Amino acid sequence: MPTEIEWYVGHPKFFIKGQLYEREEVLPKMQEILRLNPLCIALAEEVHSFLGNVLILSTWQEQDESTLVTYGSKYPENIHITLGLNSDRIVESLSHELLHAQLLKQGFPRLDAKVAIPYEDFYFPLLNMVQHELMIFPYQELGLNPLAFLAPKQPVDERIILNHLSRDEVTTIASLIQWYGDMQYQNLAGDATQSAWLEDHWWRVEQRFPGITNKANEVVDWIDRGEYQDPTTFETTFNELVSIMGLPPIDMGKDFWFDVVRGPSGAVRRWR
Repeated sequence: MPTEIEWYVGHPKFFIKGQLYEREEVLPKMQEILRLNPLCIALAEEVHSFLGNVLILSTWQEQDESTLVTYGSKYPENIHITLGLNSDRIVESLSHELLHAQLLKQGFPRLDAKVAIPYEDFYFPLLNMVQHELMIFPYQELGLNPLAFLAPKQPVDERIILNHLSRDEVTTIASLIQWYGDMQYQNLAGDATQSAWLEDHWWRVEQRFPGITNKANEVVDWIDRGEYQDPTTFETTFNELVSIMGLPPIDMGKDFWFDVVRGPSGAVRRWR
């Protein structure tokens, strides 16, 4: 039987209740959710076979978002899929997170969620978006709704842009990551509403951050080259993108990265 758990989400609900599936409970629950798509079931079985008891799953009736948390503070020894059930894309959400996990098997790294690192608010979304570039074709091969690859977002309007640019702490890095995320939403989810603001308001961003368009073009060139698709050279390639963004380079041997190795027990070993 799954375990009743709570998640702090802040005002006004504060705590919501969920169900936690561990060990032998995880795969049957994923198979149940994915039962109408044999290819998705095969993906779940592959990921579960690789991660074994390290993989846990929680479901949340009141949430509409899903995440993959690697060694977070609440479950420091686990890779945790949180699945929101208040959604019309539950199968797509679970499959999306399983594709993130499948990248671990292929040798791609993911940030250790419980270790604080400088600029982590930039590294986390940047790596996540690069992984989306790796995941889109496997997702399409599952036969799922292409428009449901990414979670729905509210369109960015003029008020949000003006508020963003008026804040002293906003940087070129933050603006580039906002731009990359919105353009990716258009390119991978087929929805241009999230990036519609660029046509009318990009000039404001350029005015605040001269040279940012050149940086954005460098990011596009980096994506087009596709060198990030090789896990053996991913650290070097990802650091090229990190440099374009204006972030310090990272070392995957440090505590905030981990290496995935299939051991005799099917467990995951981290670099420590």
